[in-house]
This record gives sequence, C-alpha cells and structure tokens, in this order.
Amino acid sequence: MKNPSNWLVSSVLLSLSIDAQANVSITPFIGYTGGGSVEDQNDRTYDIDPALNFAFAIETP
Repeated sequence: MKNPSNWLVSSVLLSLSIDAQANVSITPFIGYTGGGSVEDQNDRTYDIDPALNFAFAIETP
C-alpha cells in the first residue's frame, strides 16, 4: 500500500475484527437397559427386553 492512510485504516480494521468460533458441544451417551417387567397402577404388566442404548446430545449456547 503506497498511501499511508490506507495502511492505517487497514491496520485498524484488522485489529477490530471479532474472533469467530463455533460453540457447539456434542456429547455421546452409551448405556444398557436390563430386562424385567413392571406393573402400572391399572394392573397392566409390561415386559422390558434388555437392550443397548445410545444417543447424542447437541448443545449450543
């Protein structure tokens, strides 16, 4: 840059730029559900099969 004012303006603009970053959090979950049976208040019985569980939680501010 031949013009000193252009150099000064460019320096000021570059020093004022905002730092951009992604604020995303990804959390994996892994678990296991044991089998069994449960009964609700209406005397209905539910059988639960054992199974592997997994999920992802994605969070942003």
